[in-house]
Amino acid sequence: MERLYASARSRAQAAGVAFTITRADIRAVYPADGRCPALGVVMQQGVGRSTDRSPTLDRMNPMWGYEKSNIAVISLAANRAKGGMTAHDLEKIVHWMRARGLA
Repeated sequence: MERLYASARSRAQAAGVAFTITRADIRAVYPADGRCPALGVVMQQGVGRSTDRSPTLDRMNPMWGYEKSNIAVISLAANRAKGGMTAHDLEKIVHWMRARGLA
């Protein structure tokens, strides 16, 4: 939990976005089963480096800061794939992939 908190605080400071969360806020949104809510994989912190299954703190709406109502813990793979895109943008990518037989 400490790594998620400290990393998010550093990113918020560098980006100049609000950071009003506590460690308890992160614990509150950490999935009880330890699975990424987006991909369903078991999250586990990498040793010495992050992996696709490492837990990350996501700002659900990238236009907002690290606020209690705007955070989720998801895997690094899901967070990277989501990036700063909207659900609509991601659906367009899925549609494009399916149209090419990639689903």
